[in-house]
Amino acid sequence: MLRIATCLALLCALPLTAAPLSNADAKRLKQEIATKAGEGNWTQVGELLVQLAEADDAKTLKFLIKVAEKAPPTSGVAARIADAAERMPSKAAQKELRKAAKKSKSEDVRRSIASYFAGQRDWEALIELLEDEATSVVALAAWRLTDAKVEDAITPMIDAMDAAAPNGETWDALRNALGRMLKRRLGSAGEFRSWWTTVQSKGGLDAVEPEDEREAGATSVRLFGREIECTSVVFVLDTSGSMTSIDANQADPLAGSDGTKARGAGASQGPSQQPTGRTRLERAKIALNRVLEKLPAHFKVNVITYSTGVRVWKRGEPTGLLPLDEANRAEAIEWVEAQTANGVTETDDALRSALNVEGVRCVYLLSDGFVTHDGTTQVPTEKVLEVVREAMRDRHVTIHTMGFEGADRSLMEALAQETGGKYSDIK
Repeated sequence: MLRIATCLALLCALPLTAAPLSNADAKRLKQEIATKAGEGNWTQVGELLVQLAEADDAKTLKFLIKVAEKAPPTSGVAARIADAAERMPSKAAQKELRKAAKKSKSEDVRRSIASYFAGQRDWEALIELLEDEATSVVALAAWRLTDAKVEDAITPMIDAMDAAAPNGETWDALRNALGRMLKRRLGSAGEFRSWWTTVQSKGGLDAVEPEDEREAGATSVRLFGREIECTSVVFVLDTSGSMTSIDANQADPLAGSDGTKARGAGASQGPSQQPTGRTRLERAKIALNRVLEKLPAHFKVNVITYSTGVRVWKRGEPTGLLPLDEANRAEAIEWVEAQTANGVTETDDALRSALNVEGVRCVYLLSDGFVTHDGTTQVPTEKVLEVVREAMRDRHVTIHTMGFEGADRSLMEALAQETGGKYSDIK
């Protein structure tokens, strides 16, 4: 009896696995998917795709890929391929997945598969995707490899950068990833190749100190001292009521200690005993507009301001980035100048909007307060980070944060650290 009881206990301790999906159930799910797709209920389609993945065979995976490819880009169905792949561990399905990663007609599907490979720590498969034609796929692969410090990926990343069009979006994404991995902001694949040889001779990545930031990209366009390091950028500016404050020690060149107004901005508010100078919003608008004036025409940007609600300079379906041609540059500058300060600090909603901009690679966030929707209750840092993590399940965006006096520094630093960016104080 004791032996029987012991055997039963061991059986109960074994992990339970789902029974394979029957042919009848698979057929029923396919019919439901077709019905829901016809109704335009793409949320339900995505859920059904994940259920159908229990069939775990190459033929079913091909069907899932085909459905995801036909779904509207904004439906989110393609992103569910990564969830489905987790339910398809068979060799046949995984082999088909690797084929789809290279041959799928949908950039969103290929990016979702890249996300799955990253979650599985399948670095070999991820390295192969550095040759993808879509910047979003290459950027995701490069940054996941960078986050994991996969040294075997460095030479393939340099090769991919060498093959990309100089100063193009893919080239730029690889340059940023390599810069973080090798702790140098260099200007060409050849320079990275040479530096990688030096790094290897010094003992590898962990033995290399970062370069002096004051010397890195000294001639680049900068926002409050921070280099604009991506060609596809969303600027996010806090316009809450506290941005009318005037800081006593304005150390940056844009301080305007003579009390003069920023171009196009209203008079500084507050009691007469406040320090003379520009308000935080005036300083931010001057700094941002100088950046918009100086960035090369091949840069693509969008601008978001937020307080009680979020405002986007150029909204669309989906919202995207605009090249800085003469007309767009002038319109963006005028739009920034027209912004006024009032309301609370809904940073989480602003970040959600920024990360949903099609093609964004870097976000520059300027703020002076903690996140709140009612002016009293602070949104926890972890809740804000959840917004970022959800938005970046199948993509990578670097968030650089800059804080005026009073900013929630712990949040701003956490956002930067989470995404490979940097935080800096605005003096």
